[in-house]
Amino acid sequence: KMGPDPSGRFRIMNSALSRLRTRGAAVGTLAATSMTLSPFAQATEIVRGGRRGLRAAIGLVAGGCAYALRGKGPCTNCGFSQVSTGGAPVDPTSLMEQFETALARLTMDIRAALPGRRILELDIYNSGSFFNHEEVPIKAQLGILRRAGQLDGLEYVMVESRPEYVVDAVVKSAVAAVAPKQLEIGIGLESADRRVREGLVRKGFGLEEYEAALGVMARHRADLLAYLLLKPMGLGEREAIEDYVASAKYVFDSARRLGVRARVSMQPVFVVRGTPLGVLYDSGKYRPPWLWSVAECVKRSAGLGPVRVCSGDDFPPPYARRRNCGQCDASFESAIDRYNKTGDVSVFDTLDCGCVEQWRGESAVPAGERG
Repeated sequence: KMGPDPSGRFRIMNSALSRLRTRGAAVGTLAATSMTLSPFAQATEIVRGGRRGLRAAIGLVAGGCAYALRGKGPCTNCGFSQVSTGGAPVDPTSLMEQFETALARLTMDIRAALPGRRILELDIYNSGSFFNHEEVPIKAQLGILRRAGQLDGLEYVMVESRPEYVVDAVVKSAVAAVAPKQLEIGIGLESADRRVREGLVRKGFGLEEYEAALGVMARHRADLLAYLLLKPMGLGEREAIEDYVASAKYVFDSARRLGVRARVSMQPVFVVRGTPLGVLYDSGKYRPPWLWSVAECVKRSAGLGPVRVCSGDDFPPPYARRRNCGQCDASFESAIDRYNKTGDVSVFDTLDCGCVEQWRGESAVPAGERG
C-alpha cells in the first residue's frame, strides 16, 4: 500500500494513461541522428577520473524495452520505444553491424573536428536492457563488448539494464569480454522513494532488486551509473528537489555499503510526445524543472560523489525541457556544460536573474540558502 494521495497525483496519472491509450499510443559537440530507424552516434567533452577526453554515445536500433512491450510499462516519461522496432527481433549480425557503422562514423567525425582527442568513455544504448538476451542476443552483447575492448585509449564502457537482468553469469561474461576496459552498468533507479519510483514513474522494481544487482556488480567489479529523475510527473518543484537529493544520498550510501564504485546521472525530466507525461504537459498540468532547480540539486549532491547532468538533447527529441524565464536559460545551460566538463560546482555561483524569485516561491528555497 502506498498510503493516501492528498494531491491527487495518482488520479491525474491514471487519467493521462487512459487518454494516451485512447489516442492509440502504446548536447553534443558532434551528432548524427535521424528520425528514421538507424543507429546514432554523438560525442561530448568530459573530465573523468581527473582526465579530459570525450564521452561517445552509440544508440542501436533493437527490439525495445521488454518491460514496456509486455504491457507492464512503459515508464511514464519514457519515449524510447519510438526508436526501437517495437518488439520485432533484430539479429546479432545486424546489431554488430550497426555498432561498427556508428563507430566508424563517429571516429571519422572526431578526427575531422577534434583531432588528437581520444574517446575516454563509450556509452552503448539500445532503448532497453542490453543484458536482456531477448532485446540484445548474447552473441551481439559479447561481440559488441569485445570490439569496444579493442579500442585504443578507451577506459570505460557503459551499457544500460534493468536490475533483473544484472545476474552473475551475464555480468561475469560481459566484464571478461570488455577487458581491459572498465564495465559500467547504468540502471534507471529514478528515485529511492517507492511512491515516486513505482507509483509515479512505474519502474516496476524495488530497492531489493536494485541492491541485488549492485551485489552482482560488486562481485565482478563492475561500476554503477545510477539515473535519477529530477521532477517526474506528480511532483512539485520543492518535492522534486528533495526527492532527487535524498535519492542521490541513497545511491552513494548503498554503493559504498555494497562495495560498488558509483556515479549519478541527473536526468532533469523532458517531455516526449506519445507518453503519459506528454499528455499531462499538453493539458497544462506539468512544467519541466527550473534550471535553478538543476543548479540547486548539483550543488547539494556533488559532494556526495560524482554527478553528471544529462544534456536534455535526447532522442527522440523532446518538445519541452528544463527552463527558466527564457532570458537566462542560455547562461544556465552554459554553466551546466562547463560543470559536466570540469566538475567545478562554482560555475553556478555567479548565475543570477530576476526569475529566481518565482522559483523561490515554487521551490521554497530561501534567499541566501541555495546549495
